[in-house]
Amino acid sequence: MSNPTNLEQIRAKAMEIGQRAKNDAEFLRQLQSDPVATLRTAGLPEEGIPSFLAEEGLEAEVSGYTIHEDSWCICTGCCATTITL
Repeated sequence: MSNPTNLEQIRAKAMEIGQRAKNDAEFLRQLQSDPVATLRTAGLPEEGIPSFLAEEGLEAEVSGYTIHEDSWCICTGCCATTITL
């Protein structure tokens, strides 16, 4: 599990990515077509990708990422950051 400082950085980056997807149609299209690559390019650390995918409903389209029982939520509002895809 990430240390508290790293977790806060991951949450902040996830919130930034969510806001960008809401405001940038091209970025949203990239996120929809290739979510993992787009999240990596946007700077979301690897350990934050599975939670972001699950919270945004993208996990069914992606293989190789799983949410483990000891996983954590990356958003501070616990899934209140959902974007419309």
